[in-house]
Amino acid sequence: MQPKMSFATVVFGGEVPLLELQARSLAKFLDPSLVDQILVLVNDASDVKVSRKLRDILPAYGPLADKVVIKTGDDLFAKPAVGHISAWSLDVLKLYLPSVLQSWRNAGWRGLSGWRMQQAFKLAAGGLTDSPYLVILDAKNVFLRPIGPQDFVHDDGRPLARFEQLGGLSTPWMSASLKAVGSELSVADITNLTQFITPFSVRTSLLRETVQTMERTGGPVQLQFLPKKNHPTEFMALNACCYDARGTIEEDFAPGLVNQVSLFLSMSDDQIDERLADAKQRDAFCLSLHSAVIGRFSPEQMQGFAETLVSKGIVGDEGEAKAALGRVAQLNKKRTAWSRRRAEANKAALSRNATSDSSIKLGGAE
Repeated sequence: MQPKMSFATVVFGGEVPLLELQARSLAKFLDPSLVDQILVLVNDASDVKVSRKLRDILPAYGPLADKVVIKTGDDLFAKPAVGHISAWSLDVLKLYLPSVLQSWRNAGWRGLSGWRMQQAFKLAAGGLTDSPYLVILDAKNVFLRPIGPQDFVHDDGRPLARFEQLGGLSTPWMSASLKAVGSELSVADITNLTQFITPFSVRTSLLRETVQTMERTGGPVQLQFLPKKNHPTEFMALNACCYDARGTIEEDFAPGLVNQVSLFLSMSDDQIDERLADAKQRDAFCLSLHSAVIGRFSPEQMQGFAETLVSKGIVGDEGEAKAALGRVAQLNKKRTAWSRRRAEANKAALSRNATSDSSIKLGGAE
């Protein structure tokens, strides 16, 4: 008997049109009988407004629509006691107020950093479902063929992952994550690790174990993603928890997750053209398309992606696909420019061999 799974996608307002494409792909390629819940987690300073927009796109989930549950950060994290100023509020002021005074609020939950908060959201999602497995997604993940538990869970029950060697951006992230789980290990003790991009399949029990371990060490998990430097990352924290508790990731993950076709902001136009052609021509598992990448699409690239969505049966015609991509590009003009600067800063830091110093501030993977 195949195990049931839940899915969780973290989304902000500018990604709603992209999430609708993901919803259509799930409706097309995922058997409802294999799904417990589809969690849509709103990481946006205007989460009430965005939640209303998400309810408008529920029909895109087709037969899965009644399994969709929309949640905000207030549902994920502990609320302060009524009538009292909580330690949570004081910590937010202490850690975040200086940056508020220097600039306008960020776009994430409660005006915090969207990129850092979405990591806390993904870890905390394990507390929202009783499913044994959770497949963590970003709105950028669009499936291109039928999917099921066999794509995410090994026959022996371990979630499937792609094993990688420690290096580059993962080195400072792992160093901070080991500290976050209170481990005495160092990065020198890490032999391999999972991929740190979505889709990411994980036991919900490991998500809960990781959050509990982090909170015993450093307090509420959402606070641990507030600092701009030396914070853990969600997937490295899961790896760190495995190493600290069991000395390996291989009790919790099995190699074998299929590679998706990913489009990163750091790619050249030729690389993007090649990936788009790859997604259209072969039996690709999933296309991961960052919202900021759409903003730099040429007309030809927009056409190529639209043709892929039509050929896979996700949308009815190319005009519908282009309209959705156009809305994403329009909503993310500022984010595209910011993401470009962040990608350039990461590349410069790596070229200086700075990743050996965990105090270096590095942005997220695109």
